[in-house]
Amino acid sequence: MDKRIEYAVNELINAELWSANLYLSLQVYFEEQQLAELASWVNLQSQDNMSRICRMIESIYRSKGSVLIREMKRDAWDWNNTLHALNELINHEKYMAEQIEILLVLTENVDVAFHAFVREIYLQKRFTSRIFIDLLHIFTQEKRWRLPLNIDLNNRENEG
Repeated sequence: MDKRIEYAVNELINAELWSANLYLSLQVYFEEQQLAELASWVNLQSQDNMSRICRMIESIYRSKGSVLIREMKRDAWDWNNTLHALNELINHEKYMAEQIEILLVLTENVDVAFHAFVREIYLQKRFTSRIFIDLLHIFTQEKRWRLPLNIDLNNRENEG
């Protein structure tokens, strides 16, 4: 395995581990805020991260490379409000998209087969992230979230 790719994949594995931790912390926060659907979505993202981590580790081993998992510093996330948590999620998704792009560019120029592997495991994630980031940008631009027909998300009496 090319040492540059090995290093970059290890960096991404460690970023994905940190990411899974952030998603689980967001899940807890969103559950506390009674945002069950959003909590469920970030939980799925954490599970997807772990699946990709396992696939990348397996690929490194098959390529006779070495895996280096660093100790993760546990950040204590404390969001002031839901919009703050969503903005953190936006920034996180942008950061992860940048890390994936770095690996894609490197693998495209060094190892076409590994490039195809990375594209395959991240294709759906990248598509979902772009849509989600766009939606979060729209929502965080609003002082009050509104759905069509002016249904107020903060007024839970309208649920049903």
